[in-house]
Amino acid sequence: MPGVRRPSMSSACLLALAALAFSSAGIAAEEAAQGHAHHDHHHHHDHSPLHLGTKNAPSVSLKAERDPMGGWNLHIDTPGFRFAPEHVNRANVEGEGHAHLYVDGVKRARLYAPWFHVDALGAGEHKLRVTLNANSHQELYSGGKPIQAEIVVKE
Repeated sequence: MPGVRRPSMSSACLLALAALAFSSAGIAAEEAAQGHAHHDHHHHHDHSPLHLGTKNAPSVSLKAERDPMGGWNLHIDTPGFRFAPEHVNRANVEGEGHAHLYVDGVKRARLYAPWFHVDALGAGEHKLRVTLNANSHQELYSGGKPIQAEIVVKE
């Protein structure tokens, strides 16, 4: 049609790429708002329970000590369980994995060792919860309950 200019193929491609970029940015922002790191988008993390028997199931306890420089030093004792950061996102192996730390119900970190430092949490009481997780990130359960420890700290 005379007088009507159609976009060239390269203009159409640029528009499509711009739309894709905005769409991807929206997905990344949504994941960040939900507490997921963008790099986790490419890995499937199964957070469903992994039920273990009650015999020889690991256990966990949690202690918090004030750090003189600020925050808290957490010690996670895990009889029957070995921290295995080298196997995260791989096949589950009985008796190994990592832990997840929740502060006031919000997941704050993965723990790959028995000691972990938490920055100051602010005035008031705060509930700290640690769950034992398989290499696949599934929460470990024994006797129908999560294998976890909870404590309350007050700043």
